[in-house]
Amino acid sequence: MVISITSRRRPWTRWALALLAVVGLLTLVLVRWLGPDSGGSPPAANAPVAQPAAADRWIQPGVPTPAQDAMGTGLQGLGEDGPVRIGTVKPFRTDASGALALDADTVVTLEQLVAFSTPEQFNALAREAAANLPPPAQVQALDLAQRFDRYQEAVRQRIQSAQSPTTVDDMARDLQALQVMRHDHFGAQAALQLFGDQEAVTARLIELMTQDTQVDAPLQERAMRAQARFLVERDGRNSGGG
Repeated sequence: MVISITSRRRPWTRWALALLAVVGLLTLVLVRWLGPDSGGSPPAANAPVAQPAAADRWIQPGVPTPAQDAMGTGLQGLGEDGPVRIGTVKPFRTDASGALALDADTVVTLEQLVAFSTPEQFNALAREAAANLPPPAQVQALDLAQRFDRYQEAVRQRIQSAQSPTTVDDMARDLQALQVMRHDHFGAQAALQLFGDQEAVTARLIELMTQDTQVDAPLQERAMRAQARFLVERDGRNSGGG
C-alpha cells in the first residue's frame, strides 16, 4: 500500500504513522524489495477488488478532463519558481500503446511529487515529470497527479479521524476502506493497475496474520511473522515448488 508519509507539507500524527507502519509500510517494503522481476504471480487477495467492465473514461487518450482546463495552458514550462529540489522525481512513462503507464512505479512518481514539492510548486514538478510524454499522455499524467494529491489528503483526514487498528479484522476493514477510496479517486481499473499488486500482498499478509497461533501477540509481531511466511511462500513459487 503506497501512502506517502514523508511529505513536508502534510505532517502525519505519531499514532497514524504507527497504523501505516503495520499495514502500509510492511507491504511497501515487500513489494519494492521483491519487485516486478521477482517471479511468480502476486498472491490472491481475499479483500474485494472491483473488476471494471470497461476502461475508466479519464485514462483514455484525447478525452478532456477537468485538469486539462485547469493546467492545459501550463504544459510548456515549469513556471517562475520551478520545482523544489528536495530529491529527484522518477519521470512518468508510457506503455506499449503510448498511453500513460499505470503501475507501482507510477505510484512511486506520484509519491515523490507530493513529498518533493510545496503546494504552490506541485503542478510545476508534475509537468516536469511528464515533459517527455506525448501530449495526450501528459494530460493523463497531470490529471493523475491531481487525483493522487486529493487522494493523499483524503487518506490523511480519514486516518486522523479513525482509531488505530487493534485486531487483524480491523486491519482487513482498513484495507477494504482504502480500496473504496482508491476506486473513488482513480476509478476501478486505474486503482487496480496502480495498487492491485500491493493490495494483494497486503491481503495475503493479513490472511497469514489470522492464521498466527499466537493470537495475543502484538500486531507488529504477528505482522513480522506473516512477512517471514510470505517470503517463504514467494521463494517456493520462484523455485518451482508451488
